[in-house]
Amino acid sequence: MFATRAWQPRGFPPAKTIPPRPVRPQNRHSKRGNACGQVAELAPGRPHFCRSTNLLTNRWLRRLPRGGRSPSLNASFVAPFAPRPFASFFEFRLELFAMTKLLGFFVLPLACLMHIATVIATAADLPKSAEPVKLFEVPHYCEGVVFDQAGQGYVSEGDTIVQFSLDGSHRNWAVTGAPNGHKVLADGTHLVCDASRHAVLRLAADGKLLDPASTECDGAPLRGPNDLTLDTPNGSFYFTDPSESSLEKPIGTVHYVDAKGKTHLCDSGLAFPNGIALTADGKHLYLGESQRNRVHVYDVEAPGRLVNRRVLADLPKKDEAKGQIDNQPDGMCLDAAGNLYVAHYGMREVQVLSPEGKLVARYPGGNLTTSNVAFGGPNMDQLFVTGGLAAEAGGGGLFRLDLGVKGLVILPPKKP
Repeated sequence: MFATRAWQPRGFPPAKTIPPRPVRPQNRHSKRGNACGQVAELAPGRPHFCRSTNLLTNRWLRRLPRGGRSPSLNASFVAPFAPRPFASFFEFRLELFAMTKLLGFFVLPLACLMHIATVIATAADLPKSAEPVKLFEVPHYCEGVVFDQAGQGYVSEGDTIVQFSLDGSHRNWAVTGAPNGHKVLADGTHLVCDASRHAVLRLAADGKLLDPASTECDGAPLRGPNDLTLDTPNGSFYFTDPSESSLEKPIGTVHYVDAKGKTHLCDSGLAFPNGIALTADGKHLYLGESQRNRVHVYDVEAPGRLVNRRVLADLPKKDEAKGQIDNQPDGMCLDAAGNLYVAHYGMREVQVLSPEGKLVARYPGGNLTTSNVAFGGPNMDQLFVTGGLAAEAGGGGLFRLDLGVKGLVILPPKKP
């Protein structure tokens, strides 16, 4: 029945009869070949094509029943499907348009489904619950948890920076005044935000004070740096300065210190900018605005150049029936999958946001006034949490959450 007439795919111009042109057999590695797309040979049962094969007609040919490609298939039926040179530029554009639509129809939905599956899988990898384990207590509310290349940890409490080991043993390491956010550089020196000194301090590996990393911006002294995040590939860092700012007086600022040590103003007009974290690819910067109980995200147009500030998430409000006393996002960190962990001050919680800003997990923080978080441990899958056991005026504690989730490594490799 197939031999009665030649079938033509719907929506395509009729096949034009093009007289065959003799094709001299070429070695498959030869640079000389049939560049017009003709069929070099139509052997029984399998057509052989040149490099510029007509893909769309070949696709229609493959749709035929297996028996339809047998040697006995009538030539008048095969002819319309056989790859051939394009009869006109219009026909070429028509087939190119058809292939583009076909790819768009299948590829784009598939990409969307893969992205959704990735987000779901990332959220599913997070444990549903985790119980905080107390490592030790300190006399004051504590902040700024961080780890060095040797695996030693540090927290800021009162006027002192305390060094600790994973077994909970600890000792006083340095006295600066009012230490807060803290990071360690590749050469082993430490950067510490200290509001009492109106500076981002630099300390040697033994805790001795060095020349400060930043004290002013455009000739104006810093008010009180709070927290910072490293931009390791560029040898620089971002920090927040929320001192004296509030809802009624939103004068908080975000700054960038470049590799030459110059401090730049990145953003202003914020109601107590607090925790800050740069993504692994350096393309986005997260910022907690405490007085407005929300987290922002910026696009990083270039090192130190932040654009398109927008709200990533408005965080949950306090529930006084649960003993929660406040709702202000504080310190934050990232896991290897890109989820953002936010210490929510006054709520006794660490809340986890997906890269899209969805609240995907909530964990008890141990401290009521949860202040800061950092990943550490032998496998980089334990979350360490600082804060105050009760009100900020009382004592503080360091807690550990065994999440089994890989944290983002922010510690630069140690220089020899």
